[in-house]
Amino acid sequence: MSDKWDRKVESSIRQAKEQEDFQKLKGHGKPLSDEYLKGDTLNGILKNANYVPPWLEFQHEIRDDIKAVIDEQKMLTESQKEQRLTEVNEKIKKYNRMVPVPSLQKMRIFAESMERQYEKWK
Repeated sequence: MSDKWDRKVESSIRQAKEQEDFQKLKGHGKPLSDEYLKGDTLNGILKNANYVPPWLEFQHEIRDDIKAVIDEQKMLTESQKEQRLTEVNEKIKKYNRMVPVPSLQKMRIFAESMERQYEKWK
């Protein structure tokens, strides 16, 4: 389905170029405002539309899970803590398969450094 969609989008863009539709757009030929040049344009559009991608929602869930293990670690046995970290790391594997680009992937969480690693999830 993705290929079909890509072809349709490419066809629409090609047709708009041929009909010079882009030249008819308001602001054509004028420089972009600073608002559009700052940050990630796609994220800005998604944020304005109040859309949160599933992988980002999952990232927040994992962050909350890590925080819970940190907060509860004094009450957990070593075995319980290892089990909780195993569950978190399974979620991280799933998260790493969901993200749109490899640079957003995260490393596994380890008991001896989970507080420091948690900072990267904020």
